Amino acid sequence: MDWILPSVIATFFSIVILTVIYWYLFVQYRELFIKIWATGWTIYALRFILEILQSFKINEMLLVVGLQFTMVASSLLFLWGTYSFLGQQFSRRFLYVFLVNGVWTAAGLTIGIPLPILNLPAFLFVGLNYIWTGLMLIRSRDLAGPGKLFAGWGFVLWGIYKLISSFEVFSSMFVSWEYLNDGFLQFIAAAGILLVYFEKMRAVFSSGEARLLSIAENAKDIIYRWRMNPDSHFEYVSPAVTDITGYTPEEHYADPEIFYMITHPDDLKNLKELPSLYNENRQPIVMRFFKKNGNIVWVEHYSVPLYDAAGSLVGFEGIARDITMRKQAEEKLKKSERRFRNVLENIRLINITLDRNGQITFCNNYLLEITGWWRDELIGTCSFDVLIPENVRDSLKEAFFRLFSDNPGKNDLHIITPIQTKTGELKMVSWNTTLLRDVTDEIIGISSFGEDITERIKAEDVLKRYQLVFEHASDIIIIFRYDGKILEANAAAVKTYGYSREQLLTMNMSVLRAQLIKTDFAEHIDQAEKKGMLYETMHKNKDGEIISVEVSLQGTVLGNEKVLLGIIRDITERKKAEDTINHLAYYDFLTGLPNRILFYERIDYALTNAKINKQKLAVMFLDLDRFKLVNDTMGHTMGDQLLKNVGKLLKACVGPNDTVARIGGDEFTILLSDFNREENIVNTAQKIIDALKKNWIINGYEFQITVSLGIALYPNDGDNAEILTKNADTAMYRAKEQGDNYQFYTPQMNYKKIQRMEIELALRKALENEEFQIYYQPQINVQKGLIVGLEALLRWNTPKKGVVQPIEFINVAEESGLIIPIGEWVLKTACAQNKAWQEAGYPPVRISVNLSAHQFRQKNLVDMVTSILEETGLEPQWLELEITESTAMQDVEFSLVMMKKLREMGIQIAMDDFGTGYSSLGYLRKFPLTTLKIDRSFVYNVLADVEDAAIVATIIVMAQNLKLNVIIEGIECEEQMVFFKQQKCYEMQGYLFSEPKPGSEIEKLLSRKALNHSGNNFC
Repeated sequence: MDWILPSVIATFFSIVILTVIYWYLFVQYRELFIKIWATGWTIYALRFILEILQSFKINEMLLVVGLQFTMVASSLLFLWGTYSFLGQQFSRRFLYVFLVNGVWTAAGLTIGIPLPILNLPAFLFVGLNYIWTGLMLIRSRDLAGPGKLFAGWGFVLWGIYKLISSFEVFSSMFVSWEYLNDGFLQFIAAAGILLVYFEKMRAVFSSGEARLLSIAENAKDIIYRWRMNPDSHFEYVSPAVTDITGYTPEEHYADPEIFYMITHPDDLKNLKELPSLYNENRQPIVMRFFKKNGNIVWVEHYSVPLYDAAGSLVGFEGIARDITMRKQAEEKLKKSERRFRNVLENIRLINITLDRNGQITFCNNYLLEITGWWRDELIGTCSFDVLIPENVRDSLKEAFFRLFSDNPGKNDLHIITPIQTKTGELKMVSWNTTLLRDVTDEIIGISSFGEDITERIKAEDVLKRYQLVFEHASDIIIIFRYDGKILEANAAAVKTYGYSREQLLTMNMSVLRAQLIKTDFAEHIDQAEKKGMLYETMHKNKDGEIISVEVSLQGTVLGNEKVLLGIIRDITERKKAEDTINHLAYYDFLTGLPNRILFYERIDYALTNAKINKQKLAVMFLDLDRFKLVNDTMGHTMGDQLLKNVGKLLKACVGPNDTVARIGGDEFTILLSDFNREENIVNTAQKIIDALKKNWIINGYEFQITVSLGIALYPNDGDNAEILTKNADTAMYRAKEQGDNYQFYTPQMNYKKIQRMEIELALRKALENEEFQIYYQPQINVQKGLIVGLEALLRWNTPKKGVVQPIEFINVAEESGLIIPIGEWVLKTACAQNKAWQEAGYPPVRISVNLSAHQFRQKNLVDMVTSILEETGLEPQWLELEITESTAMQDVEFSLVMMKKLREMGIQIAMDDFGTGYSSLGYLRKFPLTTLKIDRSFVYNVLADVEDAAIVATIIVMAQNLKLNVIIEGIECEEQMVFFKQQKCYEMQGYLFSEPKPGSEIEKLLSRKALNHSGNNFC
């Protein structure tokens, strides 16, 4: 126990010494972290004062609070200083723990918690603080050297010691040595921190010197150091000396006298006393050096003296900058100034003196210069004969002599006259004339000073022309001040705005601006003053009408005042035209709905919002079914009216935030952005379908239309306008194919598209590779038991799939246009085969070839058929062309003309699939048909459906009355054959007689002369 007080006192004095050292360092270097550490040691020293006082039993409760506060606060400051030293952010959590400890201490003292337990949190907090401080120093990558480990482990050991001291069972073991141990660990931590700091400072100084050397090595100026003791020499010269003088740094090191050798002789005086190169005014010394190549370079020196510790001058450092180009520019400027001064000194007015007779007695150089005369040519001659043009010579001479006779009282006269040069060029001169008088006051001559105002008069003429332009310009021209006050306005402004000129000159430009314009006029003024500007805005006239104008604004000077010149054009009509053009660019001209461009822009905008707000979108693609039939049967005017009405109806079926667009023909698109569930989309689609199903009445015609509708959803079916529209289009085609009113897009639909593309690609190669083959199905007269015709049916024998039926590829061929070359090949092949059979001696029969809608609408169809018949040699009577009822009805007038041309050639024409279309009996009578083929859909149910049987019987009677041959397609059983025989219809075709066969097998059937009536020979 006797060691405690001396230990406390010894430790206290050691801490005081550390505190003084830290405060000294702070005063020297002003570093924040040193200040924090110094404050921490100051508080820690205060702790030991309290320890000493505690030994005297003075107010123990207050001392306990003070001891805890000083111990915890100092540890917190040591930690904070370390954070600052390492450049890291100090966490507020440590302060919160400090406050919690204070609350604990206050509460413990209040309720009487035993001192060991009361001190326990403080010792734990302090110990952990010291350990964390040490670990931060040890783990820092910015520190190096023994100081880092010395300080770090010192704090760690100090912290561990504090943790051990917090438990009374252990502290009792060290109580005699507690303060000595504590002081020893404090000293290690404090000394380590100082060592770390000095190591870091040394590293900073080393890196700074390296950076300075790098700067000197890369500088464009010469940086040098000259030592005078013990001998004069260059201690350092930067590499830039080579670029400026041509001499290398090594040459300067080797020969100290080189400085004198390259200095211009006239500048050597500046080198005699080198230290004086640095003068008190810090003005640089300019000298000339001889470069290694002999050229002179001007160099500007900035230098500072170097002193040793005793204050003696030992050398100087300096920067030498190449200012050769600057000196050359200065010299050029001086020469230019001399020339300019000389010009100014020689600028004169015309000066001429005349005697009483008008003879020239004196003239100055300026008159000679502008007229081109020599002085000897003018002196003594009559000025009127030489200088005055002939057209004004007499009048001016008369006025001159009148001066002497009238003797005017005033001596100074002003007149403007023309003069002529030696070459006859005219110049206008403004004369100020003084009368010369003798001692008797008699006029003896005149002396005139004249100013050449030729250019000024030209400028005035130009100004007059500008005035004419100003007054008669069709554009508004207004001159006004920066505050908007109108200074001048032309006639166009009066006409456009409706105010008189006097009214305009009392007004401000702000009165003419439409109130709806919010643009800051000050911005226009600022830009106009700098470089002028052109912008569009809105003005209003006296009646309040809004006028669209284009303003060209330019800053200028009127007199001595800066003003703005505004040239304003009324573009109201142009803006209306632009609005019209813009509407045509973004809206459908027929329906007024957005077109494809605007629809895509609306989708892009909606997609942007949908992505931000995590919303869904739907794109619908609609196509009116059989709209072409409406167009063809009722005319394009009614078709256009239908499209307009459909557009209005679609808009009524969707919400105000949705977009309905027409993108071409009978195709409409809809963007739905306001829905919560897909069920809402289905309801909207069904609403559209139901609305379009109504009976339409246009111009007295009543009809119905249906719609096929495809739907694509964002984000499932695409993330941009083009993909969503394309996928909705794909879904629409699937709806059309399947007979549904609407379909949602699925990825499988694209697979079918790809499949169609593959079929199209294969079809293009099929003709070249001879993959097509024609099968023939006999047409039988069951009454006679004879083959009366053969229908040519196309088959595609692919390398991979074998024989492909037409139903799988005809639609693709139709849509791609390949049906044209394929159909031509079928016609040519069938005709050639029929001719070959005839030449082989088989009984002649007609060959029936189907024409697609595309083929039938070809303008060169007749020429193509004629060419094939001529090439194959087949007579027209043995060719029958089959046209479907729907093809014939697409364009009735065209069909009539085309059928008549074919019939005139002798070709037979059959209407295929009769009964499935919409042809009337009137058209059937007009068409020049030879055969009517009843569709197999009626044949299939003829035995079971009374209505179908009645329809077929009616068609047969009607055809027979029209003298048309009737062929029944799709006969598959004896009962069907018997039924039609009872209707006295004997030509039939179907699998009951024969399936379609290749040409080689058909020859066997043709070789039979007769067939039994049952058709068994064909089964």
